[in-house]
Amino acid sequence: MRVLLADDHALFRDSVECLIGHCCPDIELEMVCNFADVVETIKSHPVFDVVLLDYVMPGMVGSNEIALLRAITCTSGLAIISGADYVDSLNDMIVRGGVSFIPKTLSALQFIEAIRLISKGGLYYPSDSVWQKSTHIAPRIAVAPELSRLTPRERDVLLQLRDGLSNKQIGRNLGVEEVTVRLHLRGIFHKFGAKNRVQAVTRAIELGF
Repeated sequence: MRVLLADDHALFRDSVECLIGHCCPDIELEMVCNFADVVETIKSHPVFDVVLLDYVMPGMVGSNEIALLRAITCTSGLAIISGADYVDSLNDMIVRGGVSFIPKTLSALQFIEAIRLISKGGLYYPSDSVWQKSTHIAPRIAVAPELSRLTPRERDVLLQLRDGLSNKQIGRNLGVEEVTVRLHLRGIFHKFGAKNRVQAVTRAIELGF
């Protein structure tokens, strides 16, 4: 699993690095300290399973930054992290941007659990936060087993399949050959028990994709 952490506090970055290095050898962590570096890092290495963005780091303003990241990366696992459990201006960014919210008040175990949930396509919200109660969003959105078995690239293909794109268009958008797209489609069909594209998309929607 590849995780990008963006936070301007060196102490927090060092703490997360120590935590992951000690408890999660399967996680490859990269760290930056501002939003501009996030953009440059993703342009150079676009495939991250989870991107953690500090809400108050330099360059972070609001929903526009989330939209920018959506445009330059296939990563669906975006999360806002904050030292405050509730910030009014977070509501629009999180709800409309479809991103997770991880407060820095979580325990180490909860922090890792949140990252793993997000990496599988789920959304994480702390169950005891004032923000969660005020917006009436479930604390965690469970991931259906079929969705959790999809690889990150299969999820990318499925997103474009949902939009009705052809194999050629999908390949162009993802920078891969059509034969590679067909291989990913075969994996999606197998995991969903689908015989064709329509069945696969229908099943994905039923599962909450």
